[in-house]
Amino acid sequence: MKNGIARSPLFYVGDKYKLVREIRSHFPDHIKRLIEPFVGGGSVMLNVEADHYLLNDINSYVIGLHRMLQGYIGREEELMNALCAIVDDYGLSLSLRSDVVQKDLKIVYPKTYYARYNKAGYQRMKADFIAGGQQDMQRLYLLLIYGFNHMLRFNGKGQFNLPVGNVDFNQNVRDALHYYLQLLSQKRTEWFNEDYRQFLADIDYQEVKKLQI
Repeated sequence: MKNGIARSPLFYVGDKYKLVREIRSHFPDHIKRLIEPFVGGGSVMLNVEADHYLLNDINSYVIGLHRMLQGYIGREEELMNALCAIVDDYGLSLSLRSDVVQKDLKIVYPKTYYARYNKAGYQRMKADFIAGGQQDMQRLYLLLIYGFNHMLRFNGKGQFNLPVGNVDFNQNVRDALHYYLQLLSQKRTEWFNEDYRQFLADIDYQEVKKLQI
């Protein structure tokens, strides 16, 4: 957590992490229900206090990732062990634990050595994710972490098609997971996977009385 702002563990493209302070300045002091039709990585809901959270995204994989991670509240080490086991199975780098990238690779490719080191293992993990019906959210999470710019990208056939990125499972990823689980344990959340219009249409809004000036 940097400067009191928690970052989403999805490192989602278009994430509102850098805008959280500005967004919060427009919110009331007490929020009964925070309604997010485009929750994305969840940086806003992580950093805003409310009694209840209604969180929606039309991307089923985004919601699937959130639900998977939230399922590990109170079992953080179990999640880390599961993720690290997958990383080891595919021979990916894990700088959180140790630096395994060869020095000569860093010298020859000073800006892209993680991509060079992880490419083969990443491609195998991606192929296994697709072959398994793209339902394994742990593998999808790691594809997001090791993929180019941490994106969720699918081709016209609906298959995950992001190439490997010059990134790694590092301390920042570990910290983001830790604070996500810690904060979500204190929040009453409901997740939805709908078109935003349907999501908003189904909500029974409460009238807010305006202050008399």
